[in-house]
Amino acid sequence: MEQELNEAYMDEPVDLTKDTFTLYELQRLKDTEIPFLVDTILPERAITILSGDSDTGKSVFYTQLSIAIIEGKTEFLGLKLQVKHKSVLIINSEDGAVAISVRIKKQLQGRLLSREDSLRMNVITSSYDALTRIIKSLKESPVDLVVIDALSDVFEYDLNSSSSTRNF
Repeated sequence: MEQELNEAYMDEPVDLTKDTFTLYELQRLKDTEIPFLVDTILPERAITILSGDSDTGKSVFYTQLSIAIIEGKTEFLGLKLQVKHKSVLIINSEDGAVAISVRIKKQLQGRLLSREDSLRMNVITSSYDALTRIIKSLKESPVDLVVIDALSDVFEYDLNSSSSTRNF
């Protein structure tokens, strides 16, 4: 009887926006493996930092990944890509609209994406009030990927403090 009663509640959704869970809720999560956006290198619902010296290709990498996401590709660099929303939000405080446009056009090599695909990539080119703008945008429509380039322009605390970065 207890097993039957519990099974009736297994389909109730678990609110993943909160930060406190009972074991009962954790057991009801459908995941049996850690979900990845890009298999083995970029987990879903996680913060991942891509760092490196200037001009090493970080922006090219995330732009190419973003294009693959909005096009609904199933693979990126030979790895499984698991897209849900086919949507990306980019905050790029280093490059203006023209520089971003030129980079994307080079990456597309003359291809033009459909209007529908193109409308699923939103780019903010200022760090002004970035967190508020990110939250507002995510409330309006979910995305598969949020890119912040450069983190130091948005992050208001000490980047060397692990507790500050974790809280952020």
